[in-house]
Amino acid sequence: MITAGLRYDYEKKKMDLKKFMEMGGMAIPGTEFEANPEEDFSEWLPKFVAAYRWIPNLMTYASVTRGYRSGGFNESFINPSDISFDPEYSWNYELGLKSSWLDNRLIMNTAAFYIDWKDQQVIQLLPTGAETFFQNAGESHSQGFEVEMIARPSTGLDLIAGFGYTDAKFDEYEDTIAGTDYKDNRTPLTPRYTYNLAAQYRHPLTGSIDIFGRVDVNGVGKSYWNDANTLKQDPYELVNARLGFETDHFEVYLWAKNIFDAEYEAIAFEFPGFPPLAQAGDPQIFGITLTGRF
Repeated sequence: MITAGLRYDYEKKKMDLKKFMEMGGMAIPGTEFEANPEEDFSEWLPKFVAAYRWIPNLMTYASVTRGYRSGGFNESFINPSDISFDPEYSWNYELGLKSSWLDNRLIMNTAAFYIDWKDQQVIQLLPTGAETFFQNAGESHSQGFEVEMIARPSTGLDLIAGFGYTDAKFDEYEDTIAGTDYKDNRTPLTPRYTYNLAAQYRHPLTGSIDIFGRVDVNGVGKSYWNDANTLKQDPYELVNARLGFETDHFEVYLWAKNIFDAEYEAIAFEFPGFPPLAQAGDPQIFGITLTGRF
């Protein structure tokens, strides 16, 4: 089976900007800056997918898609030329396999991908540390693979596992504000790997009430919070659990998140002239949830 598609994207953007410095509630002469940029952004975005089913429960596929994010305008900048930023483009390639075995008691899927970015849009911090602006980084790429499996060894019991690996780097990126070349640095917010393991069980207690339980482990590999790769998040794992009862009209669960109280950062920042700041991730949490349907 071959599938082809074509999408046209069009955006019209306009900004009315007036900036000045003031003292005592009065504008300081000579500090005024006014601009009214306006620009149209458009792009044709093709998509191609080829899939072949070798046997009823085994299919392979390959896809190529064009990615696009329109440009725009910055309210904050140092050089007037940075008032606007260009669109971002990408080509996305994927090869995959989907399969099911043993009368759908075992499902296995895998995919490999490669993404090539041009003019990638990144957020940069101004020297004041109080404002950010968008700039085009140049080129970058992301490549990796994902594997997932679902096994049903007995009625009501599901065993779930997944693993993903990503290698994402800047191929060209010069920070004109910091005067730094980030070539070959890893792109922020992209863990090297992620994985999940879960076991869940659902069993009828009566004709209308089921008992449900689930335990899952989610692992996250090393990643970076900034383009310079100076702020790092070490690998961590979160263990969660849920136990409860389900009917056609209500559900009640006892649940726990981050059972072993793993310490990790939800996000981190670095401001010029100040120590890095970070927000801690959610700690160990226990709760109860009751849901009704009428």
